[in-house]
Amino acid sequence: MMTEEIKSPLVNKIVTIYPVKRNGGWLPPEHDSATLNTGAKIKKTGLLYDSDTRRSIDPLTEDEKTWLYANGKNFGINEGDLSTSKKINFWTTFQVDLTKDPVNLHLDDPMDWLRYKYLLAQIDIIAPSWKERFDKGTYRFAIRDYDQEASVNVKKIAKEKEVNRHFYKIENDEYKLKALLKMYFYSKGIKRSIPSNANINNLTNDVYEIIKTDLDRVYDIITDSSFETKLLINESIDKGKMTKLSASEYQIDGEVDVLTMSEMVKFLEDKKNQHIRIRLETILEK
Repeated sequence: MMTEEIKSPLVNKIVTIYPVKRNGGWLPPEHDSATLNTGAKIKKTGLLYDSDTRRSIDPLTEDEKTWLYANGKNFGINEGDLSTSKKINFWTTFQVDLTKDPVNLHLDDPMDWLRYKYLLAQIDIIAPSWKERFDKGTYRFAIRDYDQEASVNVKKIAKEKEVNRHFYKIENDEYKLKALLKMYFYSKGIKRSIPSNANINNLTNDVYEIIKTDLDRVYDIITDSSFETKLLINESIDKGKMTKLSASEYQIDGEVDVLTMSEMVKFLEDKKNQHIRIRLETILEK
């Protein structure tokens, strides 16, 4: 039986390792000693130990190891060398030097790719992306992938366009503005009612604010094909016509079935249950 060939993990891209410059310390971020002094180095060697799992953090996946065993002899990797369970292994003497100057790693070069994977495993001092560089106070360096950042920005722009297109369609519709706000509060677990006397200007401003501060959540809400059904479920719970029995169990007043959220959505969207849906909608309209 033939085994499927493992695809090369090498990719034609460059990532850059930058020191993390922070504000608020004794020294301004641009000061020579704010990160590392000129000429100084941080030498990383060996594997980082994870006290939770009581194991060394493995920089590679099993598929990556398989590919390296098949292709790594030219740069000194033999079968078994990458095993983190061996006391002496490939990583024992593997070293990456970091300075205050940016370091470019060419991920189509096997040794640079290994340096990249090794640095990703240094979860104490290396942020895996530029966006996450301030997520831990211990991060001293961050990996910057400009291609990935560009891709993320393109996706963000597409989301912004879709959310704004939806916003312009509903900006003069009081019911739909309220519905969006309600679903936003429900999705965040916020107990907040919308004033009955809220006018179009108030509602438009509130929706505009959540778009500015929580674009991804608003996008997920407006692109959810079951938006109206989930709104009906949450409003039915608020009005006491449906009970949330637990974090994942729901029951309609007068019905026997106990359903999860996804099951309840399917139940209320099923054609044969439209009389129950209409009953809930009619009660809520009163």
